[in-house]
Amino acid sequence: MGSRLRELRPAAAWRETERRAIAVGIVGFFTFGLLQSLGVPILQKPIQAAIAGMVASFLTLLAVSVAYYHRSWVMGALSAACFSFPFGALALWSRISNQPLLIPGGIVGLAGYLALKRLHISASKQIADTFYSDLVQADESEFQSQPHWSAIAFLVTIVLGAIVMLILLR
Repeated sequence: MGSRLRELRPAAAWRETERRAIAVGIVGFFTFGLLQSLGVPILQKPIQAAIAGMVASFLTLLAVSVAYYHRSWVMGALSAACFSFPFGALALWSRISNQPLLIPGGIVGLAGYLALKRLHISASKQIADTFYSDLVQADESEFQSQPHWSAIAFLVTIVLGAIVMLILLR
């Protein structure tokens, strides 16, 4: 992580943490899916293990990064432990209902994301309106500084990722 994260303003630190957590979530998706495909019994189907691994990896890194930013390892340990619970809940859901984990995984992921964002804002001792306006300003300045080809490449990557996700969910 480095000391660079701690030097950023709260909104910029949150944005940087999100970017890192997305990368770790992608790694978690493929790692847990691969383990399930190789025969390690995690969940019933590889896609279910991949979704649960993605959500758990994403939320755990967010929790640890927020704790690192605020220098509160107790908060980080408790948050990371709390996000091992969603993995277990999603595993239990898949065994009981035999339904896909897309909707429950999305709900758990969104609830955890919003809870961590709220925790970060309150730990930053910043008003939510100020935090969100800083976040919007950072996004606008970053978008304006990107070259045109970078924005197009970003959109193409998102479209390709959505297509691959739809193919995997079939």
